[in-house]
Amino acid sequence: MNILHISAAGINSGAGKATFLTHEALLKIKSINSKVLFLENHNLENQIFSVSKISRFYKFKRILSTFLDRSPLFFYKNKRNMLFSSGLFGLEFKKLDLFSWADIIHIHWSNHGLIDILDLKKWGKPVVWTLRDMWLFTGGCHYSLSCNKYINNCNQCHILNSKTKFDLSTYCFNRKKRILSNTKINLVAISTWIQKKANESLILNGYKSELIYSGIRTDIFSPILQTKARLELGIPLDSKVILIGSTSLTDEYKGANYIKSILEFLDDEIVLLTFGNANGFDVNNNKIKIINLGYISNDILLSKIYSCANMFFAPSINEAFGKTLAEAQSCGIPVLCFSETGPADIVEHLITGYTAKFNDYLDLQNGLKFCLNNIFDSHYIRERTIKLFDINISAKYYSELYIKIHSDSISNIKLNE
Repeated sequence: MNILHISAAGINSGAGKATFLTHEALLKIKSINSKVLFLENHNLENQIFSVSKISRFYKFKRILSTFLDRSPLFFYKNKRNMLFSSGLFGLEFKKLDLFSWADIIHIHWSNHGLIDILDLKKWGKPVVWTLRDMWLFTGGCHYSLSCNKYINNCNQCHILNSKTKFDLSTYCFNRKKRILSNTKINLVAISTWIQKKANESLILNGYKSELIYSGIRTDIFSPILQTKARLELGIPLDSKVILIGSTSLTDEYKGANYIKSILEFLDDEIVLLTFGNANGFDVNNNKIKIINLGYISNDILLSKIYSCANMFFAPSINEAFGKTLAEAQSCGIPVLCFSETGPADIVEHLITGYTAKFNDYLDLQNGLKFCLNNIFDSHYIRERTIKLFDINISAKYYSELYIKIHSDSISNIKLNE
């Protein structure tokens, strides 16, 4: 069976990395042939392709489509600095050899003008869509934060900073609702949180989703002796180390405000170890020594960084899964996060970390003290992570889903003949 994965998210993003890892794991399954089509060129081999390298003309179409997809936002001068995608434009895939080769099209992350959902019905092939954020069932935002208008109808979007009842979010919301009510796609949720959000949305009313966690390489992310890891990275041996990390440490949906507020009132001498884009990130507490390691692309090095920490702190308020949390747990490190989020699936409360009551500042403080001052069974933390979140487990579940979808598709074709 031939599976074509499509992702507008690059390999350095969470969604893009998850696409690549899923593809790699599927290549080990004899019944599955897997290929990936990324938006950008990553100079990767092993059945990895890029829209930008198909042809010069196609590259131009890709640039134009991305521009057109963003162009409606020009009318919202006061838009907040958060990702919003109209999804009104997309590229034509039906004529590509890759598309003809595929039995099933698996979309991992759309947008940047890559896919217009209006085309899904025209493809004439089964489609799997993994919900790696909220975009498919909102008026254009990828994470809605505290807004729940996606449940009934998006309007006066707080991300667009719109003052009118009918705005771009309303148009995009109604368009998605109309298209998806007449288009069959197979949904996969990567956490119970994103599954719940999809179930309560008006756009995906009537759809059911499979729950398949976003897997990680537990063979790479494994515990290293803390002393050894700290010596190699120059981290003080006798310090308590709190680790935080994401693509951008200042993203609102990642809980940046909670991180700063909690750490500013800590009385203990702490080393705050960070990785990712730290531009604009700081903590007003002279008892905290901040060591920023920048963006880390080497997973073996990242495994050492996790192993340096006493705990991983990730109070995301909107997060579909939380790859970094699973990686930290795979290294045997306790994690502090909020309940009622995707990461809550990863952390077993009081056993592998602490899940604080959602948006509860005081309970988050309690969780920080609990994680810093208690001894955890790192072996159990790792074994649980392998059992639930190893990428080969995820690939197995995907292969079973593909087989079922392909079998149903063949049966439907025979019925219609």
